Amino acid sequence: MTEDPPVQLDLGFVLSRIRRWVLLFLFLLILVSGIGVVVALTLPTVYRAEALLVVESEQIPDDLAASTVQTNAREQLQIIEKRVLSREVLVRMADRLGIYAAEGRAGAEQMSSGEVVEDLRMRIRMMPSDSGTAGAPAETDALLVRVMFDSPDADVAARVANELVTQILEVDVATRIQIARQTQEFFEQEVARLEKDLSTRSMEIQGFKEENIEALPDSLVFRREDLAMIEARMVQLERDRRILLDQIDRIDRLTGGLAPAPGDAGEEAADAPISGRVTTRDVRRSDLVTELSYVDQEREQLQGRAEGLRATIAETPRVAIRLEALERDYANVRSQYDLAIANLAKAEIGELIESLAKGRRISVIEQAVRPDRPFSPDRPKVALIGVLAGLLIAGGVVLALEMLRGVIRRPQDIESVIGAQMIVTLPHVRTRREVMMGRAVWALVFLVVAGAGALTWQNRAQIDRFQTLVIEKIRGLLPTDSAGGA
Repeated sequence: MTEDPPVQLDLGFVLSRIRRWVLLFLFLLILVSGIGVVVALTLPTVYRAEALLVVESEQIPDDLAASTVQTNAREQLQIIEKRVLSREVLVRMADRLGIYAAEGRAGAEQMSSGEVVEDLRMRIRMMPSDSGTAGAPAETDALLVRVMFDSPDADVAARVANELVTQILEVDVATRIQIARQTQEFFEQEVARLEKDLSTRSMEIQGFKEENIEALPDSLVFRREDLAMIEARMVQLERDRRILLDQIDRIDRLTGGLAPAPGDAGEEAADAPISGRVTTRDVRRSDLVTELSYVDQEREQLQGRAEGLRATIAETPRVAIRLEALERDYANVRSQYDLAIANLAKAEIGELIESLAKGRRISVIEQAVRPDRPFSPDRPKVALIGVLAGLLIAGGVVLALEMLRGVIRRPQDIESVIGAQMIVTLPHVRTRREVMMGRAVWALVFLVVAGAGALTWQNRAQIDRFQTLVIEKIRGLLPTDSAGGA
């Protein structure tokens, strides 16, 4: 078995191939690298001004006096960010500060309010970050907030960033005071409603008691005792009546004649003339009849009172049930009223805390200052990327052209095809026409590149605007570490 001869690197052949493509390689390298350098030099300068805020905890302990605004710090920041980045606020800020006029942006007058809002939202950053350690609870950590604004003008960047800080502080104070006052107003309305309800139920209970004053459960024991006394008195009157009747009957038997009925005795005595024939028995009998009439009258009165007491005693359970229901409803409303009064007191204290700025608040640690150097672009990095891209593109194009050319490059290629050793080989000799065609192609390439460069220089303003738009779009697509990034 024969072994294949080792592959040897033909340095001369490699150098010849390099010499063949070196001009194209250098042309592509210079072209792409030049484009990268031009892009690096023409990219618009962006300055970033940054202010640092902190969300402070309550200055008064909750166990002494708690604020009624209990929103989470991050939730509070999200609410503030939505309000600061609202359309009305951004348009008003752009007009008041003259942002686009100060930046000297071409065509700023033709920008619609929607374009202004979209542009400002892409250039504003609000990035919260916890200052505590990873193991500490989030509720105890101070929350730091970085407020940033990007602008091609350093002064505009600082001015707008500080204006955003002012807006954030004003919105924070206004929002917390508004929430505290709304809470206080709610409990004031609730207390007024419950007071009216209590008054209505109290009048209802009072009217029910007046309507059923004889059957109230409070007087049930007294009425039962009164009924017992009346019944005992009626028994006593019944005995007295029998005694009187027996005495009258005995006098009638002694006189031996019929006497008028006890009920008519008074009238008969009144109509009879006074004579000397009236005896002591007649006077006694008349007194007994009169006393008997008094007993009967008292019995009738006591009988009526007893029937009334029995009726009220029988009605008392129904009255007690209804009265208990009314008083239970009144007690429920009263408990709600007492709770509303306590909550109103807390709401008033909470509103006072927020009005005095003693609750959770946002304060400024560092104001935005004029940036000394641009934030972007990183021109050396962009230029280096352009050079690397030129190397890759030039090398790739040369390698692809070399691999795709189906031509014989050296005598060894012929020997490998025909299987015989060559004695003499002659290289391809280009004709004058081929030489002229090659030069014409290079001249055409040069003219195309020069024309593209001249056209680019002539329309550099439009290209700058296009680059700015592309960069802003790319930044808007990049992820940020803020919960509510612009």
